[in-house]
Amino acid sequence: MIFTRSLGARRSDGMTRATTTQLAQTAPNFEPNSWYDALLGERNADRARFESHYSVVTQQAVAAYEQAKLRAQQTSQRTSDVREVA
Repeated sequence: MIFTRSLGARRSDGMTRATTTQLAQTAPNFEPNSWYDALLGERNADRARFESHYSVVTQQAVAAYEQAKLRAQQTSQRTSDVREVA
């Protein structure tokens, strides 16, 4: 365990600037915001998955709309053809 003195102003995570500096010097792998970066990474990955899914669903909805519109036009055309014959 690494013991440090608490000097300087407190940060929002409860650590002081002196503490983080000392930890960074004594533990080369210490990153004060690594948990936050990991959280952002997860959030960004979730956002990318959502945007990808949303894009696919939107494309499917547009394709379904276009098909329905085409069917409606074809039905309308057949109806008008029948009226002309009658």
